[in-house]
Amino acid sequence: MLRFDIDVAASDKESRTITGIAVPFGKTAELGGVAYSFQPGSLAKGRAITPLLLDHDTTRPVGVLADLSDGEDGAIATFRVDNTADGDAALATAASGSRGGLSVGVNVVAAEDAEGVQVVSRASLMEISLCAIPAFADAQVTTVTASETTTDTTEEVEVSEQQTAPEAEITQEQPQVAASIPAPKVRLSLGEFVGSTVSAMRGDRKAADVLAALEEDFTTDVPGIIPTVFENQILNRTTAATTLYDLFRKEQLPSSGKEITWPRMDPFVAEGWRAWDAGAPSEKITIGTKTVQISPWSLALAIHQDVENRSAVGSFVEIAYSEMADQYLSTREAQIAALLDSAKVATATSWGDAVEQVWVNGQPYNIVPNAIACTPAFHQYLLEAEGFMKYSDGNASGLPYAGSIGGLKVYVSPLLTSNYVVSTGAITYMQSESFRLSAANVSALEYEIAMTRYTAVTANYNPQTTDGNGANPGDAGYVPSYDDALSVAIVEFPTP
Repeated sequence: MLRFDIDVAASDKESRTITGIAVPFGKTAELGGVAYSFQPGSLAKGRAITPLLLDHDTTRPVGVLADLSDGEDGAIATFRVDNTADGDAALATAASGSRGGLSVGVNVVAAEDAEGVQVVSRASLMEISLCAIPAFADAQVTTVTASETTTDTTEEVEVSEQQTAPEAEITQEQPQVAASIPAPKVRLSLGEFVGSTVSAMRGDRKAADVLAALEEDFTTDVPGIIPTVFENQILNRTTAATTLYDLFRKEQLPSSGKEITWPRMDPFVAEGWRAWDAGAPSEKITIGTKTVQISPWSLALAIHQDVENRSAVGSFVEIAYSEMADQYLSTREAQIAALLDSAKVATATSWGDAVEQVWVNGQPYNIVPNAIACTPAFHQYLLEAEGFMKYSDGNASGLPYAGSIGGLKVYVSPLLTSNYVVSTGAITYMQSESFRLSAANVSALEYEIAMTRYTAVTANYNPQTTDGNGANPGDAGYVPSYDDALSVAIVEFPTP
């Protein structure tokens, strides 16, 4: 659902009405990086009762739409304001101008591209709110009249005449509105939602009405963007392995930016026990930082009309999205597998040697080896080898990892070409909170569904290196320097 902000044209406290330009004609506003403009006659009521809200707060309705008509400059809306405390506040703030704008929520039914601007020829008005700052700056307030029956004073505020909205005729007596039970909200499956969205983009008014009746969680502010509530429907159908992702640390990416500043896990300062009367230690632990790049992952699929005609479209769309999610999960596993190989600090002669190296390397960082990431060949070796250490097969117990040996959990991935002893904190994988799902009408015979997510991955516990002066860690005058591409908590070893 699109929201556009415009200014209130008039507020009458005696007759309890507010009038303003709901959508200015021929003016352009940008939402989500897309420019929109509305044609005369493009706006119609989207529901039987259209509420007037305060700042889009659905718990604070203050009135209902009484009239919607086309004027010279735009679609003019008049609202009857409730005789409540919030209604009184709405009239007062609209009259003073502190909340003198209208933020309109519409569902675009039909639009055409004109030099980068979506020219809307048909849209449904779903809700409208009083707000403080409008987006359409040239849709200015003309007059604000506030008269009370208990006084003889009338205040009138004159403002810019860049745009003048015709004054709506206001009657002193308002018709009584009978109370009614609101129509039940609609819930759709992912496939049904995509089908209705595409049909609405093609001008199907019935589909637009279905979208207008959706529950709040099933709506979005931008046409074509699919609500995140459907993500579980997609992930429940995925079958791709997530072995390596399950092994390492996970974090959520911030909502914006192309890179993040990530804390470097430096070696800790060795502090001994101190006496009760001793002061605080003089040596402090400092945390370094490094920059990690964020990478977008995206996949799109074009669906032809023949597919719609020859298949159950809802099920097809759900399967297609699940396949795309599987592709993302597989790509994520491949990212981690590639980082394991590139970030290993050394190659040991055996898995026991690798365990020892991680123990020694990790001591300054207070980390220990606690997992093995291995190829199917090494896993087979563990299952068949006889020795003093018993291998516990996790698959037989339904564990999320393949098994364990010597206190180390074993994770198996066919994407690996070698084996690694690791600490589970050696790698951090970050991704955006959810997938960005979309559906767009490409032509009369084709539409497109797409999936996007943002990711970043980094190796932790980076080893200290020789500084620019040639000094090594521990030397006098050494300035700490780190190789952010490596991790002391990753040691490679071969399959016997």
